[in-house]
Amino acid sequence: MGIVKGTARLKRIMYPKGVYSTDGGFTIASFEPISIEEGNIEVNERFGTFTIKGELPPLRDKGEYHFTVEEGDRHPQFGMSYENVFMRQNVDLDTSDKTSVKNFLKVIMTERQLDALYDAFDDPMSIIEEGDISKLTEAKGIGIKTAERIINHYESQKDYSVAYMELGEYDISPKTIRKVVTFYGSPELAILKIKEDPYELMKIDGYGFKTCDAIFMRTGGSANDPIRIRSFLIHVLKEEASKGHTWSSLLDVFKATIEYIPSAEKTMIGKILTEKTDLFYLSEDKKRISLVDYQKLETLVSEELNRLLTAENSFDYEGWEDDVASTEENQGWSFTDQQKEAMLMMLDNNVSLLQGYGGTGKTTTLKAVADVLESKGYIYAQCALSGKASNNLTLVTGKDGSTIHRLLSYNPIDGGFFYNNKNPLPYDIIILDEVSMVDARLFAHLLLAIRTGAKLIMLGDSQQLESIGIPVMIPMIASELIPTMTLTQIHRQAQMSAVVTDSIAIRQGVNVLKDAPSSGRVVHGELKDLEYELVNSDDEIFVNVMKEFYKHMKKNDINDIQILTQTRKKCLEINRACQKVYNAYNGQDQVEVGSKEKDTDYYLRVGDKVMNVKNNYNSVDEFDQICPVFNGNIGILEDFGKDDDGNYMLINFEGIGRIKIHEDNYNTIELAYCISIHKSQGSSSKVIIIALPFHYLLNSRQLVYTAITRTREYCIVIAMKNTFVKAVQKDDVSFKRTYLADYLKDLSENSREEDAGDGQHPVQATL
Repeated sequence: MGIVKGTARLKRIMYPKGVYSTDGGFTIASFEPISIEEGNIEVNERFGTFTIKGELPPLRDKGEYHFTVEEGDRHPQFGMSYENVFMRQNVDLDTSDKTSVKNFLKVIMTERQLDALYDAFDDPMSIIEEGDISKLTEAKGIGIKTAERIINHYESQKDYSVAYMELGEYDISPKTIRKVVTFYGSPELAILKIKEDPYELMKIDGYGFKTCDAIFMRTGGSANDPIRIRSFLIHVLKEEASKGHTWSSLLDVFKATIEYIPSAEKTMIGKILTEKTDLFYLSEDKKRISLVDYQKLETLVSEELNRLLTAENSFDYEGWEDDVASTEENQGWSFTDQQKEAMLMMLDNNVSLLQGYGGTGKTTTLKAVADVLESKGYIYAQCALSGKASNNLTLVTGKDGSTIHRLLSYNPIDGGFFYNNKNPLPYDIIILDEVSMVDARLFAHLLLAIRTGAKLIMLGDSQQLESIGIPVMIPMIASELIPTMTLTQIHRQAQMSAVVTDSIAIRQGVNVLKDAPSSGRVVHGELKDLEYELVNSDDEIFVNVMKEFYKHMKKNDINDIQILTQTRKKCLEINRACQKVYNAYNGQDQVEVGSKEKDTDYYLRVGDKVMNVKNNYNSVDEFDQICPVFNGNIGILEDFGKDDDGNYMLINFEGIGRIKIHEDNYNTIELAYCISIHKSQGSSSKVIIIALPFHYLLNSRQLVYTAITRTREYCIVIAMKNTFVKAVQKDDVSFKRTYLADYLKDLSENSREEDAGDGQHPVQATL
């Protein structure tokens, strides 16, 4: 697609018909080119115009507009039409009021520079627009380099200038304003939409309801406005979805709404929930309510699983027992009958789920199946949510593993996946590890990309901490439609490891410290690979953690040591201390991140172990090639630099390589000497140090089990004995309100009554 940029004058509006101006929205209009900055525009020879269609800003008769378009369809009579990418009105900023201009200038300079410019000039904007560097340097404190930087920054931000000026009064950050403008393809349209409905920010930038609500009320919105009530209802259901619940009881949603908006009329709430069928899904019994997107998502997941499951199993695995026997002979030990039963389950079914305690040989069982199928000429790919988990697969099978995003070839430009239902993955078998961590939306993308007749083998553990978002593993097991098996027999060698034996006991709620003293060091296992440092109070945990860290730091690579605890706040406290011990400031480059006022500040220095905490699809590698990094990726900060996009830090992420993280994403990088147990899922380290203070809500056997099983060689748990015992007693596998298990059961019943499907994909939900 050819991109064209330039300036043009509105000539005629073709749609909507019969108007000379619009208030924004889908529009088809012809323009007369004024100047072309990039590419070539194809104009109609008869009229001297070209056509742009798409979501356009408010248009005024004979108005001038800056535009970025791409080639669209060619009409036999009217010629080429262009699809809008970005459009803004050609606004003369120096005619705007002083406050609005200042809102824009705050984006491209500091408060001190802004004050200096206004002390020196009545209209600094005109000087900046002209690019007069020497004139700018007349202002106090503005040197040549600063003046150049201000002008360059203006050139990069001027497309957003109108939005900065108009939306700046709502305290919306410049970064969010750019996102909103990009989303709508026009500053004018963005201004119109946000002023009309500030709650749009909830879906564009992830702003919370309360922040959007404050903007709405500050701009004169009514407390009982249907827009406000509708937005709050969406907020309530999204909050529940973030906890793993795709539906809520109608009564609970009513109560939550009345509690937040006491003056809201119940009839208005009911009307919105029942009539806005494009947003809300009400069950037939009128008791359950959900967002349509979540209901469609679970429908899609169930239908895609059924498509794969009911397809003909055409795999040739005849003689697999002989292949396994040969493997046993080569490796010098035999598989258990239980493992062989699991192998047959994976071979017999196109979709299967294998669970297993530590030491039961779950991954070696999988490898045997993969080797059998590969020997028959089938090809497989293996993936997991995190890079760490995919690396673990690689260690077992010897084949490259990848994240799900990388397997599906995520495209950060259009936010889509290269492999999908129209372009399926070129593999016969897909292996998905740590399925308990995968949420329904990403799982749906993976299912869509698996061709009918291919095999999906999933590995997971229902006793690990659950995924953040809508779960799929527990509902799949509950449906009893997906063939599932749990390995429980522990190998003799694994029985020597307390990491294995204690973790299994903890998984079952057994008190492994029953005979231990109330304080002191306790060593478990023939291999002495699991120790407990039992303290008298939580105040002693921090000192003991630091002693262990220092001891292991002296004889191990920093990447082989991982401290785990429950909360982000506790992680920050431990990370600050570890940094002082491992990477004290010695003149190396560093940046400060976070807020001193909120006590969330910390330094990032060259040499630090760090973690990325937010998916960054637009990051680039050291050669400026797009290379996404995801929430939970860990690496070493190697350098700071500067390129055309500004300042960046260079981080060598494990399993990914060197990635540039630019300045506007510095707050997504945290110290990683200590990370939360939730963030550690799917990963493993040679040495694990667990800090386990009392926490009524978070502590559970699932939390302890997940933490201990992260180790490859040695683990130490530092806690009060009573805290540990109570955590193991607490079973926190919670019930999630989802449709998936029921939908799978319904499909199972229907498939017994009807012929197997035709291999076609169902209508997709909005992903």
